[in-house]
Amino acid sequence: VSTDDVRPIILESWKRCKQFGADPINQTVKILPQREIQKKLKENSSLLKAAHDYLINLYEKILHREGIVVLSDAEGIILFAVGSSGPASAPEIGTDWREQTIGTNGVGTCLYLRKPVQVWAEEHYCQFNHLWYCSGAPIFGEDGNLLGCLNVSGVSESVHAHTLGMVIGIANAIEKQLRVNQIAEAHQKIIRQQSEILELVTDGVIIVEPTGKITHVNNQALQLLQIPKEQIMHKQLSSIIPSGIDIQEMFASQKMIKDVEIDISLADKEFSCLFSSALTKNGEGVPESIILSFKPVKKVHALVNKLTGTKARYSFDHMLGKSRVFQKVIEQGKLAAKNDLTVLLTGESGTGKDLMARAIHEASDRSQMPFIAINCGALPRGLVESELFGYEGGAFTGSKKDGTQASLNWLTAGQFIWTRSGICP
Repeated sequence: VSTDDVRPIILESWKRCKQFGADPINQTVKILPQREIQKKLKENSSLLKAAHDYLINLYEKILHREGIVVLSDAEGIILFAVGSSGPASAPEIGTDWREQTIGTNGVGTCLYLRKPVQVWAEEHYCQFNHLWYCSGAPIFGEDGNLLGCLNVSGVSESVHAHTLGMVIGIANAIEKQLRVNQIAEAHQKIIRQQSEILELVTDGVIIVEPTGKITHVNNQALQLLQIPKEQIMHKQLSSIIPSGIDIQEMFASQKMIKDVEIDISLADKEFSCLFSSALTKNGEGVPESIILSFKPVKKVHALVNKLTGTKARYSFDHMLGKSRVFQKVIEQGKLAAKNDLTVLLTGESGTGKDLMARAIHEASDRSQMPFIAINCGALPRGLVESELFGYEGGAFTGSKKDGTQASLNWLTAGQFIWTRSGICP
């Protein structure tokens, strides 16, 4: 064959095939073992998913079942094949169509060059392919990595001037579908992660849309409200929490709440919860949902006790002494514990006033409630009110942005101890 009659890309491919050791006369087709085929299919599942409908439509509606449609991976291994042309039928899944295996062809040569190529009749390096044409186009990922090749083959007389252009167009469509699928999967992944995060938090969480309809609720919220999920999803928030939260006003003003105590009345019980909220907006800055988190006030009190040690840890059994005066004080303390009275403990520093106060609390009916100790002598005159009764954010210079809860709020049915009350500002 005169090299003057051969296209340069075909001639270069022939040279590579000769270097690879491909046999133009007696070359045999290679097929991967079944285990390796399954591995290939799994590794390229995203490509197969994105390409499947395009491959079927190409074969049935464009080629009208006259031709062979092939999809390979980046190494030239056939992942999908359908159709027939003349005496030839589609290759088996797992067939190796690299240049070093079957010589110059629409898949192997396309993958080597990383660009579309059409190989016609005797341009194929191996003789058993001289009856066919191959039109192949590469498929790239978003980052430019080579994913595979789309190829259409048929008897050489049936090739059309626009066949390669058609294959290129469909390969581009598969690339776009891959990106769409990746975006959709990333979105679904975020949704799954957010759902799992909502289940990890110990607070109840309810998500509400601008119409006031509930769009999501976590299991903790269902347990706190004791309402089945089907009875709360897509219902109006006002039907579940009828008072205390004006969701329409929150959307309109975009002012959120933080640790607001709201009473909830259910069929068989009433309880109080601390509610906080957060506003989410779409890309244009329009409010799209409000996330409400809430926890029972009793749970908050228990947490405060755990973190601050406000539960009395001493009892009268810890107070050891045999003198008559000491025993009389113990008896008076036990008597005080049984009555709902204000108790004044006096004595010099180090005589055990704090221990006595804790023992009285431990022996009282309020032993399971908070025990708040405040050192009056350590309170500056200007902070007494804010410490005991709390304040709103920005109430004075140096105040916290969101304000602070009053110490008295944590007490409920517990007890206070005022130490050094004689020098209270």
